[in-house]
Amino acid sequence: MVKVPAYQVQKFLQKPTVNAFLIYGPDQGQVLERCKRLAQQVSPNLQDAFNVSRFSGSELAQEPEKLALEMQSQSLLGGQRVIWVQDISDSLFTHLEPLFESKNNFFHRLIIQAGDLTPKSKIRKLFETQKLGAAIPCYHDESQSIGQIIQSLLLKNNLKINRDALQYLETHLGEDHLITKKEIEKLILYVHGKSTVELSDAIQCVGDHSLISLDLMVNDIADGKMHDFLNCYSRLVGEGISEVMITRTCLRHFQRLLEVKGHIKSGQPLEASLTKLRPPIFFKNKQKFIKQLTLWTEDRILLALDILYKTEAYCKQTHMPASLTCQHNLLLIAKLAYSSSLKRTKIA
Repeated sequence: MVKVPAYQVQKFLQKPTVNAFLIYGPDQGQVLERCKRLAQQVSPNLQDAFNVSRFSGSELAQEPEKLALEMQSQSLLGGQRVIWVQDISDSLFTHLEPLFESKNNFFHRLIIQAGDLTPKSKIRKLFETQKLGAAIPCYHDESQSIGQIIQSLLLKNNLKINRDALQYLETHLGEDHLITKKEIEKLILYVHGKSTVELSDAIQCVGDHSLISLDLMVNDIADGKMHDFLNCYSRLVGEGISEVMITRTCLRHFQRLLEVKGHIKSGQPLEASLTKLRPPIFFKNKQKFIKQLTLWTEDRILLALDILYKTEAYCKQTHMPASLTCQHNLLLIAKLAYSSSLKRTKIA
């Protein structure tokens, strides 16, 4: 049985003791990074068609025998191959379970890439309870560790960062380890010749990134600005941002609204409730967030979250027109905010 705790993952990945891996969790950037790392231990060139077989869960559903055939196929040059299955779900559990019946099935390296799986997930339980497999979680970094990552990367390049710039980066890059790393590397190049990263540097370097556009789009939805939302959504989809990523960003925002509502409901002051959020609210967005708290009731937030959960599940069904469905459902949420603002205006 190999259930790898989060704090032991780095050490385990250096010298893995099994050849079958489930890499899962909400931090999809880190999931992808770890899948690549495990694959390159066997085949440094991931474009090598002879030694690397990569396919999706939907392909496996259409060809149930594909995985077993790949696991049994030999490399033309001898040695191990990589079989990497992406975007897998519990519906494919029956295709994975039989592999563990024989040790011979795991001469090659099997990498199963998944999203956020609950403890009840059949696939997660399978890899956590089998001696031949390992389940490796990838969770979002907490705000403090994200700050440490940012400062560590900058320090290696003899750079300091002021407090406002650090908070800006924590707020906008604090959800995904891989994106954070890449954005800081870009920032280091941007400030070449300087000794300290200022807020203006952080905004100029990261401000035109799709993540910031995502942030703007989510606020357009929560503010009820339907026209602005539609323009921003079209731009994001055009840039190749997935509907699942868009939906998850919206989910996170409304979860944060609900979290603060809960603190206030329990009797805590507004300011104290806001300080509990991790990552913290960027100071320039604070007043906007407070206004949204007055615009959204708890019941409406729960309704928005229900729509978003259903939207994410729908978007993962690859044979469906995900873009139009996502746009339609997010527009419904923006209309909820718009109708609330109209009621507040009439009352005033």
